Amino acid sequence: MKFLLVLPALLFSMIAAARAAENVKELLDFSTLPPTVRAVAEEQTAGARIKEVETNFEDGKQVHEVEFEKDGREMAILISPEGNLVLTRERYR
Repeated sequence: MKFLLVLPALLFSMIAAARAAENVKELLDFSTLPPTVRAVAEEQTAGARIKEVETNFEDGKQVHEVEFEKDGREMAILISPEGNLVLTRERYR
């Protein structure tokens, strides 16, 4: 009987841990990005003030995110490990 009470809690914990692992973000220094990613990031952020660089997972795939401010606009780009620009977005205040 106790097993039936513990099993749902155990399953819930495992699911929560799996979701948390997918949302893990690793903050990085711009210079620690892989060369292919850094080249794209430097091209896209030329003249901008870099605010944050991180590696995380979106839809189970690793991406490098660079947040920056350029011409008074807050922007973010996502770059794949292969150096492909995945997404560019403006963040509204």
